[in-house]
Amino acid sequence: MNAIPIEDGFNFEEIHFEAIGNQSLDQYTIVADISEPQGEVLGTIVCIHGWAGNKSYYSELIFLLGRKYRIIAVDLRGHGDSDVSRNEPWTTESLAIDLKMLLDYYFSERDEDDYKIILMGSSLGSAISLKFYEIFPERVEKMILISPTRKFRIPWWLKLGARTPAPLLEVFNHAVISPVMKVASAILGSKKLSIASKKVNRVRVRSHQKLVKEGLETYEFRMEHIKVPTLIIVGEKDQIIPPMDSMKLVDCCSKYALLVVRDHGHLLLSHYPREITGLAASFILLPEEFLMNKSYEVIKKEDGLEMRPVDPETIREQFLEFDRQCQAEEKQERSWEYIIPSVEKLK
Repeated sequence: MNAIPIEDGFNFEEIHFEAIGNQSLDQYTIVADISEPQGEVLGTIVCIHGWAGNKSYYSELIFLLGRKYRIIAVDLRGHGDSDVSRNEPWTTESLAIDLKMLLDYYFSERDEDDYKIILMGSSLGSAISLKFYEIFPERVEKMILISPTRKFRIPWWLKLGARTPAPLLEVFNHAVISPVMKVASAILGSKKLSIASKKVNRVRVRSHQKLVKEGLETYEFRMEHIKVPTLIIVGEKDQIIPPMDSMKLVDCCSKYALLVVRDHGHLLLSHYPREITGLAASFILLPEEFLMNKSYEVIKKEDGLEMRPVDPETIREQFLEFDRQCQAEEKQERSWEYIIPSVEKLK
């Protein structure tokens, strides 16, 4: 672990942690990027990407806060540069324990055993953040949750994909998904898509199928009270995790801020990486001004995002109406679930 100065004010290193499964004897490597301030460290921010993502999603945060905060961006098991495990469960609890083992190793190397962290997660990453808080609340100082939920609503096509024989999905991934992402990244000139297109052939199909069945389908956050300051960011038109599901978490936070990004869906970090991480940075640097148990709407402008206070009851009514629309669509789509048992028999 040799730190490399890449910018005035902070150093950068990549660590490879050799983990041993908590419930198996599997051995696998977890990879994380770490930026370390060259001066005083005000705190540690641990960043967790979403399903099929990777640690590069948080690169903007390093340049925003890397001179003041230690930032640890992790590739979850089976994602990015981290290894796959064969027998270790793929539950959110197990992935949270992976993270705890990595952090224990990192801080023990620095004789900082009594550490506390700021957790930042998106989608699946927010679920793992909540599960980490549920298991290890004494380690968490604050949380930033992008598109969080107490329980995932799994669409039929994702359940189907998790049960389709892996060789068929691998062929589809190689023949269709990878070429489409390469073309899209070339046309749009998107760095994020370019990175994703290079990673897509490394998506471990079997591990992601297990993650859907053992992780997403079984996940549930059971705590009734979140005692640490929490920032919740949601897309107004998110159909993957409808914003009403995130609103249910607001109800159990003792100190929170809710940011609703208008006219946008699930992929907030992908579309607005600098703006979303900027909002997160404001929350970290100015918690007392930011955390007033209020709701804000965030509107896209030509020069960035504009944030304005909004009545929480108005937001709740809008979320409920959108939720009714989502449930009506889910009811129509559910008729396709009859093919799932047939597909499972192919294995």
